[in-house]
Amino acid sequence: RSARLETRRVEAAPTPPARNAADVISLYGDVYTNLQGTDFPNWGQATVVSEVKIAGNNTLKFAGLNYQGIQLASSQNVTGMKYLHLDFWTANSANLNIYLISPGPVEKAYALNVPTSGWTSIDIPLTSFSPVNLANIIQLKFDGNGDIFLDNLYFYTTGGSATGQPTVAAPKPPARNAADVISIYGDEYTNLQGTDYPNWGQATVVSDVKIEGNNTLKFAGLNYQGIQLASNQNVTGMKYLHLDFWTANSKNLNIYLISPGPVEKAYALTVPTNGWTSVDIPVTSFSPVNLANIFQLKFDGNGDIFLDNLYFYTTGGGTATEPSAAAPVPPARNAADVVSIFSGAYTNIAGTDFNPNWGQSTAVSTIDIAGNSTLKYANFNYQGTALATPQNVTGMNFLHVDMWTADATVVQVTPINNSGSPAEKLVSLTPVTPGQWVSYDIPLTSFTSSGMALNGVFQMKFDGQAGKTPSTIYLDNIYFYKSSGGGGGGNTGPTAAAPTPPARDAGNVVSIYSDAYTPIAIGNFDAGWCGGAAVTEVTVAGNKTLKKNAGIDCHGIDFSSNRQNLSSFTHIHFDFYTDDTDLTGDVFNVKLVDFAGGTGEASVLEVNINAGTTPAIVAGKWISVDVNITSLGGVVTGSLTRSNVAQIGITTANLKNVWYDNIYLYK
Repeated sequence: RSARLETRRVEAAPTPPARNAADVISLYGDVYTNLQGTDFPNWGQATVVSEVKIAGNNTLKFAGLNYQGIQLASSQNVTGMKYLHLDFWTANSANLNIYLISPGPVEKAYALNVPTSGWTSIDIPLTSFSPVNLANIIQLKFDGNGDIFLDNLYFYTTGGSATGQPTVAAPKPPARNAADVISIYGDEYTNLQGTDYPNWGQATVVSDVKIEGNNTLKFAGLNYQGIQLASNQNVTGMKYLHLDFWTANSKNLNIYLISPGPVEKAYALTVPTNGWTSVDIPVTSFSPVNLANIFQLKFDGNGDIFLDNLYFYTTGGGTATEPSAAAPVPPARNAADVVSIFSGAYTNIAGTDFNPNWGQSTAVSTIDIAGNSTLKYANFNYQGTALATPQNVTGMNFLHVDMWTADATVVQVTPINNSGSPAEKLVSLTPVTPGQWVSYDIPLTSFTSSGMALNGVFQMKFDGQAGKTPSTIYLDNIYFYKSSGGGGGGNTGPTAAAPTPPARDAGNVVSIYSDAYTPIAIGNFDAGWCGGAAVTEVTVAGNKTLKKNAGIDCHGIDFSSNRQNLSSFTHIHFDFYTDDTDLTGDVFNVKLVDFAGGTGEASVLEVNINAGTTPAIVAGKWISVDVNITSLGGVVTGSLTRSNVAQIGITTANLKNVWYDNIYLYK
């Protein structure tokens, strides 16, 4: 499954430079004085326009864009301006244009490069919009597709100078956590020490100049220029190489990463620029360079080049706003044991309407996440689903839902029956854990205990109004099922492997036992805490899995010779499965053992799951547990020292048959 970029930024757009008021006509942004009375009119478009806060900065969002106009309160004469500036961000647009419009109407499109890798800043020469009458601009327009974020939309006249040197500083980068940046050059972050610009026989003259008080690299008369790092850098935990560059006369410019060998790979930059250009280059673009061992960078080309804010970064320190991995694959089940509403794993009910008009604000779409069809509810307040024929689900035991959200706080769900009172009963999906897929298996007794019938389910509803602020949620694998088939039963064990964990950056995971990530070195998977052999390794659907042996309730996974400082890791994940039918008194306990003093056990942090917790033990299905270990409460107890973790303990009190997999910590 291929990774997918986030569809909403966690960093604000770059802050524009200070300019004289006479040099700017601003339509939207927080830095300059905007024209009054600007409107985003209804021209019959599907686009949903909203203003959102990104890192405290007002930002325009065009969700589900097909086209969108901007109506100026009065026509503007922009003949004294040189450029139209725009910052934009999108992860899912395949086509995006901006237009200027004068009376007639006369309009001209300018194509923007999409999707973006981070915020893209562009300065479009107004001559690009010919034959539009620049003395009489009445409207602007965007058309294309996807979800688009916009900021700093303005005309201006001092984007550069006749001397071939920028008159304004490079855009200021967003604030980032120190652990998420490896900075080579710039004033915003702490730079690597000892970086050199060596003499390799090049003609290039390197200097450090001040642009509006901002330190800026100048490569005059470039043919090529190396950057030598004082020590080799492992950038495998980073996602992008960022650079701001400006040139008025270059016709060819490349940037390279270099690892020993040397192994190098060029990435072509678009020149000349119209003002500063910000670029975020995926580090994967430099393959086959060894990202674990970067010791040089290089530029080659021609002209005079100005550079700033050269750094590697990862978005792992923020919060993604769209899942990059698909929802977990449900287990194989007999067809008679499932009534599927929406899932790629089972045969769905035909003729379902996923967007009936109930007066909701929600914008519904079906999108592709890592090759998997997924429901997206944007601007979610509530949303109905209408089934083509009523379904009798009285023979089922559970309603299953997979959900991912970055910003929802309360999400409720209910089937709706076509007879009886009450016809519906909202049940909360808990916990709502931002930034990851969570699988929910709701016992149907949660609905029927209120007197609700399930013999004629003809609609479903998701509701977020208790959370007050509209949010965005992603849904998959919505189905009713009974646990007797497919997923296991009796003492047969699981027939499907544990759910596949999402793709994560290597630096954000410490894997104890999982095929999905590279595990740390383990001394012993079966430290005999309770005596006797507790676990064996088995294969379930081709996947290595641990199975508890009968009669032994606990064991340790020991890595005393490879102790881990897990202080920066915030969550623990594990998957487990039992086919026990009597869950009275059953507990699945995962215990982190820390030796902060070096030898004696200093702290024990425990995660205790039973039939009454959230999440709960349920027979005949894989249970995925993701809990925050930085705070106590709920299923997490004990002390919180995690600086010298040497063991993880597993206790399976009263559980007769248990399989478990994917034990890892992450941030």
